Amino acid sequence: MYYVHLVTLPIQQLVTEMVLWVVIKLKEKKDMEPRGMKKWHPFATMPEQYIGLQEVIKRQLEVPQPVLTKEQMEQINFTLIEALHINKQVYLTYYKNGQRITETGFIQFVDSLGNLFIFINEVFELKNKMRLSELIDVRFM
Repeated sequence: MYYVHLVTLPIQQLVTEMVLWVVIKLKEKKDMEPRGMKKWHPFATMPEQYIGLQEVIKRQLEVPQPVLTKEQMEQINFTLIEALHINKQVYLTYYKNGQRITETGFIQFVDSLGNLFIFINEVFELKNKMRLSELIDVRFM
């Protein structure tokens, strides 16, 4: 019995040392792993730089305002007047802040002398006042 006790004590010590060695090696291996995408994370830690980059990306996505021909402007005018009189829903495409935006709604008022019109957005039922010069296209649904 005494002999068994002497043998098990060094075995337990050996197992404990091996477990510690494995834990240390695993920790070293974890510390040596590549950072992957984390290496780009510090790039966005400066808020000013991040805001500047967002502005550059936004400017790259901007499109120039299209120039309409006389025929296109006349067609838009006729469609606006017809939509106003028959109260029919239209797709409205307009240019705002470097983007082409398409919405659906109803034309409520057209002032060709004042170069503006009012339409009611279908989704939120909000009145939107816009210049006729911002319009790109008007189509019936």
